[in-house]
Amino acid sequence: MYHAALARSRADWLIGMNLSRLFTLLGRRAGYDGVLSVGRVQTPTLQLVVRRDREIAKFVSTPYWVIDVTLSSNDRVFMAQWVAPSQAANDDGQCVREAVAREAYDAIRKCVSRVCHCDGDRACP
Repeated sequence: MYHAALARSRADWLIGMNLSRLFTLLGRRAGYDGVLSVGRVQTPTLQLVVRRDREIAKFVSTPYWVIDVTLSSNDRVFMAQWVAPSQAANDDGQCVREAVAREAYDAIRKCVSRVCHCDGDRACP
């Protein structure tokens, strides 16, 4: 166990020292004036961070509607959530058509005494 840790430590030092120097010199040839640090662990970790940052930058928010209802039966209270029909839902099952959600809200409202929570990007009446 000791030797494995020692080998990782020395590999980190050698890779970091040599590749950082190499990449810094190559960067200077290309016009970059800073230090380019390279490491056995930091380089793949940085790739994960950059990939996630790019995914976040590409993200487009879309409004959706959710209807939660409190129901009771035989003195037991429980929560239920309306499931949107497939033609009005996205791939995650979220209702993306406001008119459909409002129609469902109105229909549910006639059947139960209280709709306790209705949200999404826009609030229901």
